[in-house]
Amino acid sequence: MIKICVLLSLMTLFSKVAFANSLVIIRKGSTNFDIVTKSLINELAGDYSVTQVIVDDKTEWQEIKHKVESAKPKLIVLMDNHSVALGRLAIENLKGNIPAIATMALNLKEELKNSTNISGISYEVPGFSIINSFQYTIKKGITRVGVFYRATQHWQLIKKAKRQLTRIGIKLIAYNVESKGTGQSRVNSYLRKKLYRIDQLDAIWLLADSVILNQQAFNRYWLPLSDRIPLICPLKKFIAKDMNFCTFSAFPAHEELGGQLAEMAFSILEDGTKPSDLGVQDILSVRKGVNQTKLKHFKLEINPATKSDLYIAP
Repeated sequence: MIKICVLLSLMTLFSKVAFANSLVIIRKGSTNFDIVTKSLINELAGDYSVTQVIVDDKTEWQEIKHKVESAKPKLIVLMDNHSVALGRLAIENLKGNIPAIATMALNLKEELKNSTNISGISYEVPGFSIINSFQYTIKKGITRVGVFYRATQHWQLIKKAKRQLTRIGIKLIAYNVESKGTGQSRVNSYLRKKLYRIDQLDAIWLLADSVILNQQAFNRYWLPLSDRIPLICPLKKFIAKDMNFCTFSAFPAHEELGGQLAEMAFSILEDGTKPSDLGVQDILSVRKGVNQTKLKHFKLEINPATKSDLYIAP
């Protein structure tokens, strides 16, 4: 099912002018998507009309294609992995060459590596940023950080993070959970063997990956590990009191993400920049937080210079 909400951002005497300057946003209908969309529309400052297409798990790409054909947009914005998948199929079957921007989806650099007409903004906080932020937030230097990853999905992300962290004296020790096979049982077996024995790390950087953080592995291996080694996470909910899982988190600032999206949209629509030239950019603005219980457990102290901008979970 699709719920269509047309928000007219452009007040004009000539409807066809507004029609010609239109965007279609394809997204899920939840709070974070609402925040990013509102910010994007505000940044557009009435220059464009915006049609929002709210999708769910039952939405099919043919429905997206029909709505886009009706709106005749100059640009399509795709938010979340499901919307990206639907949008790509719709765009491939549309007449013309409508550019698109994708965000709020995981592993976009890998997902869009063969797309020439879709640019994007990564939703994950880069490894260098999140690990360096953790080091700056706590009053302790770190030199060895582990990360568990899937080579089929994350090798570029890991390669870049290793290179950048080496420059500041931090060694990123990467464990490919697919080294013994790609099935879920093989991944869990690898995690069980590695996580029980792992030590001599200052922290572990977790990726937002449902294969690595599947329910069985989370309960059996990751939760016990969270009391042995500080975990650095990309999701705010992981530092919440009821989860008491991660020690530190760096996560997207959604309002600012809307502004970054607007800058990319203007670059395409007004400057004539091709999506392929923009590529998939790193997210620019993030929020940081800590779990106070975990900090005390690991005898870590907050750097006073960071406290005013830090979300502190009890």
